[in-house]
This record gives sequence, C-alpha cells and structure tokens, in this order.
Amino acid sequence: MATSLQLRKMLMLESQPGPFFSIFIPLESAKNRDFIKNLGRRSAETFKQKYPDKDWEPYQDKFDKIKVPRLINPRTTKGLAIYVGPTILKIYKLNHEVNESIVVGDTMKIIELILDTQFKHVQGSHHLFKAAIKNIKVHYHESSQIDLTSDSLDQIVKLAPAGRVDALLINSAASQEAKYNILNDLAITVIGFGGNVFILNNEEMPENKGVAVIKRG
Repeated sequence: MATSLQLRKMLMLESQPGPFFSIFIPLESAKNRDFIKNLGRRSAETFKQKYPDKDWEPYQDKFDKIKVPRLINPRTTKGLAIYVGPTILKIYKLNHEVNESIVVGDTMKIIELILDTQFKHVQGSHHLFKAAIKNIKVHYHESSQIDLTSDSLDQIVKLAPAGRVDALLINSAASQEAKYNILNDLAITVIGFGGNVFILNNEEMPENKGVAVIKRG
C-alpha cells in the first residue's frame, strides 16, 4: 500500500515526460495472468486513438515489465493501482475495492491512492478514525469563523495554484468524471504545495458539502 511520502514522491514524477496511464484493477483481475498480459494491448489501442503522433514503444517496454506482487493478502489488498509513463512504472496495492479502469492523460489519477493513505495512521481503530473526522470538522468550523474556508469551486481553482489551500475536502459522492479531472488536478496541486487532501463521504464532509477547502492564513 502507498504511504503519504510515496504519494508525494510519485507526484514529483509528473515532471517526467507524459502522458501517463492510471490503471485500477480489482484483485480478481490482478490474479489473472491473461488479464495482465492483455493490459498492454488494450492500453495501446486507447493510447493510439488519443495520441496518434506519440511513440508507443517506451510504454510497451513498461507494460512488458508489469509483474503482480507475489504476496497478496486478500484481507488487506483489494486491488492494484498501476501508473505507466514513457520513463516510469509504479505499482501499488490498494486496501479498498476499485472498479476496473484504464485512463491515459497528462496527469496521474491519484484519488484512489489518497483513499488508501489519508487515514493510514488510524487504520484498524474505529475510535481514532471518528476522532480524526471530528478534528477535520472542528478545524473547518473554526476556520469558517475567521473567513478561512470556501466551498466555491470557482474560488478553489484560484486558491490552489497560489498555494493558499491547507486542506482540500472532496465528497466521495462526486462524479467519476470530476474525480478524474478537475478534482484530481486540484488534489495534485494542493499536495504539491504541501497541503492535505481528504476524500470523505457525505456524512463526514463538513455541512455535507460537495467540495471545500480550509485556507491558509
């Protein structure tokens, strides 16, 4: 499973040439050797349609090197996240279930990794998890009293690139399209500036908001 430090280091790889594949695979598919072998072929079709002028060979070289980790505990590993670029190959075990997805674009899709890392320090303790959620809500409420919060997406997309977001809170009920595009890019930007990103369900989100930030003072 990825750690917060690994996540930050991975984002540094975005300075490498892209585009990048972000591939999410359920555990059963990951165990299927034929499925893994066919990943390169399926990805090549997507790549050549979207980027007909780019060279596929560096990607094929990385897909040929994909090997599923031998030791997979089904109690703790529910799927895999695979990131492929012309110069990189990264494979992470995920401790939550994912739907099969192959996405290629100019940025890596990191929402699934955030889900794995955000409460790693309280994993296995329901009491500590509830306390962590309460702390987020209290921090948001206190910050709102001094005008250091926002739930306006138009404002958030201006705050993030300016390094003014301390914490980005994303409702897990957001559409897959939003998670893979604008919210994903905001998450990358916030983490790049040393901020935190949390993916929360509707009950965990402050005031059941769709997206919100706690601003830096």
